[in-house]
Amino acid sequence: MRIKCPFRLRSVPSGASWKVMVRYAMHTYRLYGGLEGHDILGRLKDDEKKFVNDMTKYNMAPRYWIPLLEIIGVTSIKLTFSVTFAYLEHEREDNFTWMLEKLKELFTSDKFLLDVVVKDREIALMNAIYSVFPKATHLLCMFHISKNVSMKCKEYVKLERQEHVKDQWNNIMYSNTEDEYDVHLKHFQSVCGDILAFVKYVNETWLVPYKERFVAAWTNKEEGNWNLEDECEELKRYFKSLDVVGQRMLKKKVRDLIYPSITPMCPPPVKYKPKRGAKKSKKSGESDVHRDPSQWEYPLASQGSHTSKRSCSKPNGTQSSTISIVRQPTVISSRVEFLPQFPAFFHPYIEDIINVDDNGTVLGKRYRELTWVDMIWINGYSVVFVSLSMSLNNTFLSLILAPPMYTSRHTIIAIGFMNNNHWVQIKLKPDCPLPRVILRWRQNCSDDAKA
Repeated sequence: MRIKCPFRLRSVPSGASWKVMVRYAMHTYRLYGGLEGHDILGRLKDDEKKFVNDMTKYNMAPRYWIPLLEIIGVTSIKLTFSVTFAYLEHEREDNFTWMLEKLKELFTSDKFLLDVVVKDREIALMNAIYSVFPKATHLLCMFHISKNVSMKCKEYVKLERQEHVKDQWNNIMYSNTEDEYDVHLKHFQSVCGDILAFVKYVNETWLVPYKERFVAAWTNKEEGNWNLEDECEELKRYFKSLDVVGQRMLKKKVRDLIYPSITPMCPPPVKYKPKRGAKKSKKSGESDVHRDPSQWEYPLASQGSHTSKRSCSKPNGTQSSTISIVRQPTVISSRVEFLPQFPAFFHPYIEDIINVDDNGTVLGKRYRELTWVDMIWINGYSVVFVSLSMSLNNTFLSLILAPPMYTSRHTIIAIGFMNNNHWVQIKLKPDCPLPRVILRWRQNCSDDAKA
């Protein structure tokens, strides 16, 4: 039997057989009498397997029942994350209190304590939360309430009426006002007038004692002081304490909040109509007042057209300075053809792949060699830049500017590298996942960008 201990053997011929001598036979620990941890001999025997199958067949509970209490948090975008968990000896109030006290020790200050707690109707847990977090708002989980009411509905209500009764119950839970709640409650009682046991369960178990903790008419009420005078005064004092660069950055953020329609990345609400320029001259080198689109507007164009080359001339002085304007490339949609050039898991989120003709300059020439210098222009705008390829997928953010507060104002520019020789524009679908942010961003971004 292999015991996984160091030992040494030596064998020598001895006549017609072999002689085996043990050179090193000392062990560092004693052999165990049990074989529970052995990978072969510790397996269940046939009679033991049959015994386990019989217990499973008759729904017998495990011998050692240890309750698990898990606490999770919810982000502002409705994603959950695990906070902590604990195995409890019993589901009693003192056990829950011990767990919540340990959770409270994780907070560095009382001002960071829980504001809202959502739980199911576990009486011992509810009492423990009241004692440990008395200032928190206590709500009940609507999902678990709906499950409990649905089980009782199957018990008391006939099958053909169950869906209608559940709809009336949902109308009660999602009532926006107290008057609307009263109307839905009366209608629910009239629909279930012949099911008195079910109506009694709903009223005595949920509505009468706990309606303020899960009905939308009460949980969505705005509480507290929403006056901004104190915050504005504090903001002014903080603004005066900053240097010129800090004041400029803070003022830009405040303007983005107050005037969202005139931020650098949003077009003005009213389309600008320039006045008619000077009459066109037959001489070459003179043009109208049309402007060249800015650099970030080129990749955002979903359709392109050939435009003639123009130049702008100085109105004063004898010498004219002309600025040549590059012709906008022809855009070619080639999603089906170029989709295999990118990772398969990203295919459902690619809406279109836009290629350019051979003499295009926006994606066909300028982005043939994408370097860090080409990425510097991202810092001037609060945009999200995505680069896709079969070998490397990254997201680039501004190093100095924070992204917009609202996701509807995010501007995402995506390009893809294909055939190992050039880049194309990619249109992503709304609310699509993004690749990981490049590591250098975390090392070099400012505090404003991290915020």
